[in-house]
Amino acid sequence: MITSRSLRHVLGLASAVALTLVLLYLSRFWIWTAPWSGDGLFGVKLFSPYGNLVQRWLSGTWFSELSIVVWGCGAIYLLSVLHWIAAKASR
Repeated sequence: MITSRSLRHVLGLASAVALTLVLLYLSRFWIWTAPWSGDGLFGVKLFSPYGNLVQRWLSGTWFSELSIVVWGCGAIYLLSVLHWIAAKASR
C-alpha cells in the first residue's frame, strides 16, 4: 500500500524531473530534437522541437547576446517562486 509520505516523495521526484526538462528545453543546452514536428507542439510555432526558446524569444533585441544570463535569472526566479508556493502548501 502506498502511504501519503511515499506518494509525496514520488510526486516530488516527478515534478523535479519535469521542471529540469522544462528548464533544459528553454536553454541553449537542449541537444535533442523533440518528438513533435517542425510546426511546433500542438501546432503552436512558439514551441520549436529544437529547444533554445529563450534565444528565439529574445532574437532581434539587445538582450539576445545575454540570453544565458536572462535564462539563468529567470530560472532562479522560477525556482524561488516554486519554493515559496511549496512552502505555503506544506503548512
